[in-house]
Amino acid sequence: MTSSQVNTIDRIKIAQTPDARIAIVYSTGGLGDLGFNDIAEKGIVDAIQTLTDAGKTVTVDEACTSQCDLTDITVNIEAFANSATTYDLIIGIGFGATDGINASARAHTNRNFTIIDAVVDLPNVRSITFKEEEGSFLAGAMAAMVSKTNDIAFLGGLDIPLINRFLAGYEHGAREINPDIVVRATYSPDSKNPWGDLEGGKLIAEQFLGLGSDVIFAAAGGTGFGVFDAVKAHNTKGGNKVYAIGVDSDQDVFSIGDILTSMLKRVDIAVKGQVIDATFGNWTSGVENRGILKNGVGISNMTYTQAEKNTIYEGTMTRGDKILDFNKAITNGSIVVRNDITGASINYNLIPDARIGIVYSGFDSTLIDIDEPNDIAKKGVMSAIDSIRKAGKTIIVDEACTSDCTQIEISNAIENFASGPTIYDLIIGMWFTSLDGITFSAKVHPSQKFLIVDEIVDLPNVKSIMFNEQEGSFLAGAMAAMVSKTGDIAFLGGLDIPLINRFLAGFEHGARTINSSIIVRATYSPDLNNPWGDVLGGEAMAKIFLQLGSDVIFSAAGRTGDGVINTVSSYNDINTDKVYAIGVDVDQDDISPGDVLTSMIKQWDLPLRKSIIDIAFSNWTADYHNLGLLENGVGLTDMKNTQTEKNAIYEGTMTRWDKILELTNTITSGVIEVRSGIIGAAINFNLTIPIPPTSSTTTTTTSTTNTTTSSSTTTPTTSSSTAPELPGFTFLVVIATINLGYVIRKKWKLK
Repeated sequence: MTSSQVNTIDRIKIAQTPDARIAIVYSTGGLGDLGFNDIAEKGIVDAIQTLTDAGKTVTVDEACTSQCDLTDITVNIEAFANSATTYDLIIGIGFGATDGINASARAHTNRNFTIIDAVVDLPNVRSITFKEEEGSFLAGAMAAMVSKTNDIAFLGGLDIPLINRFLAGYEHGAREINPDIVVRATYSPDSKNPWGDLEGGKLIAEQFLGLGSDVIFAAAGGTGFGVFDAVKAHNTKGGNKVYAIGVDSDQDVFSIGDILTSMLKRVDIAVKGQVIDATFGNWTSGVENRGILKNGVGISNMTYTQAEKNTIYEGTMTRGDKILDFNKAITNGSIVVRNDITGASINYNLIPDARIGIVYSGFDSTLIDIDEPNDIAKKGVMSAIDSIRKAGKTIIVDEACTSDCTQIEISNAIENFASGPTIYDLIIGMWFTSLDGITFSAKVHPSQKFLIVDEIVDLPNVKSIMFNEQEGSFLAGAMAAMVSKTGDIAFLGGLDIPLINRFLAGFEHGARTINSSIIVRATYSPDLNNPWGDVLGGEAMAKIFLQLGSDVIFSAAGRTGDGVINTVSSYNDINTDKVYAIGVDVDQDDISPGDVLTSMIKQWDLPLRKSIIDIAFSNWTADYHNLGLLENGVGLTDMKNTQTEKNAIYEGTMTRWDKILELTNTITSGVIEVRSGIIGAAINFNLTIPIPPTSSTTTTTTSTTNTTTSSSTTTPTTSSSTAPELPGFTFLVVIATINLGYVIRKKWKLK
């Protein structure tokens, strides 16, 4: 034969004189393509089994079982036609067999040929084609029903009529469900290898996903497996669920749960029928086009996406029921599916109107828990994307540090965006952890636009968004003072830096506006190397505050603050005198309902959303914004889990929440200007720490001199007192200056 050897199928015992001899030449991808060729081979196997059951024997010789080019296919077809063996039928699979069948059928008029998925109009050729548009219509309808972004995509192998029938039907079906849906499309990036470019398929799919498509249909052979890979990788990372749609055969199993359905082209049924007809002498030439009516096309049963299939579409009708309705409408002619893309509304442009790179803050960048600040930022990004797409524009957002990053890794990620081959319209850094990175990269790349959120970089190509943390913290302090029964509240900050001290300044100011004699205690995370993630340290500091009499603790220390909430919750489990934590940055009230009094929130999502939209519409400017209560940049949660505390009477008929609203108005109107620094504030930074008793009758404590000005330290002195009991808590002995974070720890169980 040729470079692609002939294989004889020997799945049954072959008689010396078979009832029929069949030859089949597969398409370019060869067997193992998990698609067109494999489904054709299934037809051969099914035919052999049926004929065996009927007492018939058949031999089948195969060629191009491994990859062939078009020349190989033509040579193999001619070799079978010119062979000493007389074949009852020679089958060519795919349009790649067109030249070979056409030439050999003309040269060997005494031989019978069948071509699957192409037309050769000769008297000794049977041509079987498929109404790809009808099966693709069903795939498009299902895609539109499942899509949450109202944005779906199509990847074809080549820009040819055959592939465009898939696209035409897909777009038609999608618009039957949603006339306004965005349908994107392109073709394999490697025209020399359109059906086997796995990496190219993955790249295109990533572009589609970046533009907002959440369902991608690939009619591109092996290139489509790159789409499967991209979809699986996206879903593994987390975030919005996306889907691929398989083609030709049932490919749903290749990436379970990631492939919504597959558009089936029943090549197996066509091949099986041709082999059986040839064996029984019933074979005829001619041209046949099979659609849904003749079981030529359809979609898979969605074995692994039954939940999506059985979701209600309308009334009591499920999505699967809607597909069955479309089946009937197509077979009875009430819907005539378009078979070309003329007049279709398809977006071929993969170049976005804007491309954004965002680097999250690192210490809490899980993007899983809705209570994390970075998720609020993500919310702003997604809201911007949605608004931009509704306006008919496209945007791609690339993310970095979606899991924990060090500050060096954050700086590197920012510089990678700035210096890489991709051109970004805007690079965003979150929080002070990106300060060094934005400052460096903005100086090195003066033409690149940057946005930093929650910090200031005073450079002409940087927009800085800051928040008046002190204003939101003022309200938190006022509520704490109204709720406190001991007249003693506390603050735990991550680091002794201006950003954190703005929280503290506002907290103390708001508390003293309610109660001028209230005690406001404060310190910072005990672990300087891990100020934002020291949960155990946060627990220890909260225990000390409670021991000293504080009954409300506000923490601005990232995950270290989770330790405060843990301690408050544990205390309330075993004590009747209720104490509270106050959350920070985002709504943390649900972390421990009833133990978190309220949360001081910063609306990261709003300025992010506006900046991204401004970039997309060319309205962006490098400037500085400071967002407070007036701009809805900061505030308190609505205290849904502490409504009793919220609605308790403060004065006369005024509730505590009424007082918060009154204070908000006085701040936004300028009557009250909230302090942003702690100089001059009456804050007690020096904690009295219990130490182990030296005898059975006395308990000694180490104390530091109370200070009511700023965070400057004094030399500890020793005094005697009786340590109040706090059942069930283990405390830390701290010998040194707490607010500098240098501690020697020793566990001690109080009586």
